Amino acid sequence: MKKTLLILLLPVWVASCNQKEKVDLLLYNATIYTVDSSFSIANAIAIKDGKIVATGTTDELQAKFEATSAIDESGKFIYPGFIDAHAHFVGYAGNLARVNLVDTKSWEDVLDRTKHLPPLIPLDGSPEEDGIRTTGQ
Repeated sequence: MKKTLLILLLPVWVASCNQKEKVDLLLYNATIYTVDSSFSIANAIAIKDGKIVATGTTDELQAKFEATSAIDESGKFIYPGFIDAHAHFVGYAGNLARVNLVDTKSWEDVLDRTKHLPPLIPLDGSPEEDGIRTTGQ
C-alpha cells in the first residue's frame, strides 16, 4: 500500500517542483545597475505587484520565473530610483555659464575664473560681440 501511494504521489511531487514562480514582469537582456551594497550589475529583473523580487542573469530568471509580460530590453540600460530626479535643467544649464567674480582683484583674476567656460553660441544665429555677458542677477 505504501509503495502504491508513493508511486501515485511521485508524479505530483515532481510536477510541483518544476513549476515556475509567477511574476508580473520580467525584463531581460539588459544592463541593470542595482545600486546594492556592492553596486552589482544584473542582466534581468523580475517584478511582482510593483516590487522587485529578483535580479540576476537572463538565464537564471527565465528558468525561475513565469512572467505575465516579458520584455527583451536589447541591451538597454536600467537605473533604479529615477522616478523624479527633480533637476531644473534650464536653470542648471544657465548656471554652467555663470562665474562667481566675488573677491576678484584684477582683470587677470576675472580671466582666470572664466577660462573653464565654453565659447558663447548665440541661439538666434546673430554674431556675438566680444566680451563677458552678465545677467543683472
